[in-house]
Amino acid sequence: MILRRMAEAIREQNWFTVIIEILIVVIGIFLGLQVTEWNDGLKEKARAKQYQNRLIVELGDDQAELQLRVNYMTRVLENGELLLDNLEIDQSGSLDAQWITVRSAFQASQIWPFEIASIAYGEIQTNGSIHLIGDVSLINDLANYYGRGNTQIQQVAGTLPPYRTVLRGLLPWDLQSDMWSRCLRSDDYGSQELLECERPAQTNQIPLAIEAIKQSKELPFLLRQWMSDVRVRLILYQNTLNGAQLLIEALKDSQ
Repeated sequence: MILRRMAEAIREQNWFTVIIEILIVVIGIFLGLQVTEWNDGLKEKARAKQYQNRLIVELGDDQAELQLRVNYMTRVLENGELLLDNLEIDQSGSLDAQWITVRSAFQASQIWPFEIASIAYGEIQTNGSIHLIGDVSLINDLANYYGRGNTQIQQVAGTLPPYRTVLRGLLPWDLQSDMWSRCLRSDDYGSQELLECERPAQTNQIPLAIEAIKQSKELPFLLRQWMSDVRVRLILYQNTLNGAQLLIEALKDSQ
C-alpha cells in the first residue's frame, strides 16, 4: 500500500507526499526495532531473574548442607576431646567407662565431605549468560565461591585423616560392625548423625579395644592432629556458609 502510494506520488512529482511516505516507513521500521529490542530486553531480564532465583535456591541448599556438617563435625570434635580426657583415666574396673572411650574413639574418626556444585552456575558459564546475573563484583564473587572456595574445601576437607586409618586398624572388626549399625544414622539423601548408642550385649571385645588404643603410641598424636584439622574444617565451613549468605543477598539486590 505504501509503496504504491509512493510510486504514484513520484509519477505525479508530488515530493511532499513522497517525503511523508518515506518518513512513515522509517518511523515504522524504527518503532518495530524498538519494540523488538524492548521485547528482547524483557526476555533477557526474565532469564536473568530465573538464573538468579535458581542460584539463590542452590546457595540456600549449600547453607543447609554446610550447617549440617558444622553440627556433625562439632560432635566429632567433642568426641575427640572426650577421648583425650579418657586416655588419662584408669578405666580397668568400669566396662561402661571403657565403652564410652571406645565409642568416642570411633565417633571421633568420622568425616562428612562436602563439595560445592551448581547446575545453574555451570549452565550460565556454558551458554555465556554470566553477564545477566549482575555487576562485575557479583560475577567475581560467584566465580570465587564456586572456584577457589570449592578448591579450598576439597584441599582441607576432602582428605582422610591418618587418625581414622590407624584407629580403625586397631578396633576389632565385630565391634566396629556393631558401632556402624547402632552408633550412626544416615538416610537416602546422605544426611548423617552420630548417636549416643548403648553398650553392646557382647562386651568381650571392649577391653581388647581399650588395650589396643592405650598401647598405640602414635594414636594420641594423630588424634590431636586430627582435632586441629577439624577446627580448620569448621572455620572453613562457617566462612563458606557466610559467603553463601552474602551472595544470596547480592543476588536479591540485583533483581
